[in-house]
Amino acid sequence: MSTEPLRCAGALIVDGDLTRPRLEAGKHTEFRWLAADEIALLDEHRHVNDGLMRRIAENAFAALRATGQ
Repeated sequence: MSTEPLRCAGALIVDGDLTRPRLEAGKHTEFRWLAADEIALLDEHRHVNDGLMRRIAENAFAALRATGQ
């Protein structure tokens, strides 16, 4: 565990080195970086989460646009 303070990166709060992100082993089946124009990829398993992941991503990208990022 890092001793660095928590930092906010988009819709996630992460602990540690943002230049070398790591997922906790065994807790994720898949991962990828997602650009705003790739949100439709989150519809693939929409039935599993009722579109929650897409809504989270849409809100995160909207927040980034609102802050000029």
